[in-house]
Amino acid sequence: MSERPRAAFQGTYGAFSHEACLALLPEAEPKPYVSFTDAFEAVRSGACAFGVIPSENTIAGPVPEVGPLLAASGLTVLAEHPWPIRMHLMGVMGADLGWVRTVASHPMALKQCGQFLRRHGLAAEPAYDTAGAAKALAAAPDATRAVVAPAAAADL
Repeated sequence: MSERPRAAFQGTYGAFSHEACLALLPEAEPKPYVSFTDAFEAVRSGACAFGVIPSENTIAGPVPEVGPLLAASGLTVLAEHPWPIRMHLMGVMGADLGWVRTVASHPMALKQCGQFLRRHGLAAEPAYDTAGAAKALAAAPDATRAVVAPAAAADL
């Protein structure tokens, strides 16, 4: 019996890159890494056979860290696949949007939602990843805080 190949992604389970891993490489075992650097190194070292890494966002533009990391890694892009991103604003159970003052998420997600945040007078707080921000809010519930993350993050 052979072991499933691993696919590195930046973030935690429930992140957009995790969703992309599951859809694009269903035969692979998704493996989360805190940083893009760590995910690239996992592929470069052979700890993971693949990496599912976002390179660009149609609203927010290129993911700043990814281009230089790819160039320095010696790795090759095997395929590119557009991945639809659907942002969800999540708060603690029973919270009202009027109570929220701060929204945490990955910087690219915050950039994508910048117009919404400004329109509602909400402060943006960068986090290392979308699902990680949701996990942190679930661990320390606060009705004045919300997160921007994929729907799967709420389920987890």
